[in-house]
Amino acid sequence: AMAAAVWTFHDVDARSITRQRSNDLRRPTQPWRIVVAVLPLSIPWLVELWSYRRGWDLDPIPLILVSVLLAGLACARTLHLMRLQRETDDLYRAAAMHASDATLMVSRDGRLLHDAPGLATLLRDETAGAAGTDIAELSERTLGGRAWFDDVVERVMVHPGAVVEREVELRTDDRSTVWLFVRVVNLLDTPAVHAVLVNVHDISDRKSVEAELEHQAFHDPLTGLPNRALFADRLDHAFSHRARTGLDASVLFLDLDHFKTINDRLGHHAGDQLLIEVARRLSSVVRTGDTVARLGGDEFAVLIEHSPDPLDDARGVADRALEALRQPVEFG
Repeated sequence: AMAAAVWTFHDVDARSITRQRSNDLRRPTQPWRIVVAVLPLSIPWLVELWSYRRGWDLDPIPLILVSVLLAGLACARTLHLMRLQRETDDLYRAAAMHASDATLMVSRDGRLLHDAPGLATLLRDETAGAAGTDIAELSERTLGGRAWFDDVVERVMVHPGAVVEREVELRTDDRSTVWLFVRVVNLLDTPAVHAVLVNVHDISDRKSVEAELEHQAFHDPLTGLPNRALFADRLDHAFSHRARTGLDASVLFLDLDHFKTINDRLGHHAGDQLLIEVARRLSSVVRTGDTVARLGGDEFAVLIEHSPDPLDDARGVADRALEALRQPVEFG
């Protein structure tokens, strides 16, 4: 009977254990399984009852000892399972404390069902992540408000089991910026879960690398000015804006005469310093919103946008640029 109880609750094929457990979660426990599970404890008493009805006078001591033994085994098994459960809870708690992710279990009314110490670490806030915390209040810390949060809630509630992902930026109490990757799935109707699972991962390092790569792709590494690619992109935007507003744009193109002589006589280091100084002076004479770019070598360009009189504005910038560049540049 004990072997039968074990066999009815476990698949003998080890390769399908995961599938079997998943199936067990989706279907209720059948009553006959419970009967088979408790049947071993009733066997001695059934033997006693059977012998009594036949008029046999059996010694009850062996039956009592067997019953006590089986009860003791059941208690030992229960204590063993409780110890394993405690160890598992401690393991998950330690993993949550020291993981770079935060896993949240959220109730239907939007509150944390359990403490989430990893969330406090991600948000740099010791008060965040306590059980009962309203997730909506935490979402308001993100830049741009909680519009993204309302959209995610609507999606996961309409489509249970579907995964919804977002990248959000927030500012912590120490005024630093953190990028978080949020993954949400609605398991409220799943037995043994009954919660919305939220996984939060810090992607600040990845975002920093992406921003650096984007900056390198569209900016001159020497002067820090926009390069030819970014200048062309802003030209396209200027044309698009002109189609809507009717305001023209103008472009100044300039290069440095005899720049090769500087490199030949004073060295490339002096040439680089000259280009950096020219970039600084050009940037100081344009209006806010105008673009100064280095197109390559000693060639620069200035884009003047949103101008009611583009020719006059261009002449003004050109005059100020020539005046700024007329001042000597000293090295050493």
